[in-house]
This record gives sequence, C-alpha cells and structure tokens, in this order.
Amino acid sequence: MKGKFLLLILAMFLSVGGVAKVASAAQYGPHGPQEIEQTIQEGLRYLASQQYANGSWQNPNGYTGLILAKFAERAHELGQDPFAKSGPHAYQYAQLNINGYNWLVSQMFSSSGGLQINGPAGYTTGIAMTAIASTRKPDRIHFAGGAANGMTYNEILQALVTYSEAAQENS
Repeated sequence: MKGKFLLLILAMFLSVGGVAKVASAAQYGPHGPQEIEQTIQEGLRYLASQQYANGSWQNPNGYTGLILAKFAERAHELGQDPFAKSGPHAYQYAQLNINGYNWLVSQMFSSSGGLQINGPAGYTTGIAMTAIASTRKPDRIHFAGGAANGMTYNEILQALVTYSEAAQENS
C-alpha cells in the first residue's frame, strides 16, 4: 500500500514538474524568455481575477484543482511558499491558494474507507490528489471543515488513494 502511494506521488510530481522542464528546454521560437514570463504573469493574473469568493473557479472541483496545482507549482518555481503571506518566501498568490485549497479540501467526503471529492469520481479525485501533492506541504493541516478537517495533506492524499484503490477494485 505505501509503495503504491509513493509511486503515485512520484508520478504526480514528475507529470507536473516534468512538463515545465521540457518546456524550458525547448526553443523559444520567435518569443524570448521575457515575453514568455510576461505571458505567464498575465495568465496567472487572469486566473486570479476569475476565482470566486468561496475559493473555487467555474467548475468548482475539476478546474479549481488544476488551477491550484499551477499556482502552487509557480510558487515553487520562484522559490516561494505557496501559502506564505509574509516573510522571505512570501508568495503574491498565497491568499488565493489558502482560499482555494480550503474550498477544495472542504468538498471531500468519506467514501470506501477513504476520501472522495464531489464531481466525477475518478476525474476530480485524481485532480485533487495532483493539487494537494503540488503544494509539497505534507504536514499542512486542513482546518476549514468537511470530512478532512484536522487532517494533514499527507493524510488527505493517503485517504484519496485509499478511495481510488477501492473504486478500482469495485469496478
């Protein structure tokens, strides 16, 4: 069980981080690094402007998880903490991440001995796992309500994996 969990987490990090490395190694074409960086910043500003007051985006759990994964990865690319609002590793989108992750995790419910998230089961649960793993904060504790209240992100990931394993065995 732990071996499957570690392989799953490794696969998620490689899929999220590996894409960035391939893209940075590619030729820029007619656009230079400054133009690409500006486009990334504009895209993040746009996404931030579309976040609802409750912390979600248009399709609450699917889009929210994918967008949060990118905001968390971006913080790490910059050497910043996705949740730090002040200090040497402060991230300008920390409050966005706090609100978004609070929303995402509060949408989880107990199922098959683990946790599932509202929405198409495999799709949204997999995206939620990617988003949580992207924070690289296994000891962060969720206190915003729901079935995962009081759990660390590591415990939440394990519970999502437990649900996913049970769902595969039952199908």
